[in-house]
Amino acid sequence: MRAIKASELGSYAFCKRAWYYQNQGEDNANQAAMNEGTRLHGKQARQVVASLVLFVLGLLILLAALILVLLNLLK
Repeated sequence: MRAIKASELGSYAFCKRAWYYQNQGEDNANQAAMNEGTRLHGKQARQVVASLVLFVLGLLILLAALILVLLNLLK
């Protein structure tokens, strides 16, 4: 028995007929919009990763600044 993907559950919950056709290998009539959605999701995922990297970098800079302040206070 094959594993069921979360996207399949969402597809089934949204439209049982579309889920059935997808499992039968039928092409989606709205493939252009689906491709655009996939592209946009990829773009958003890259933006999320970039924001996390910048957040961590900001924390590291803040930590370095605090260390410098503490070192100057201890002199």
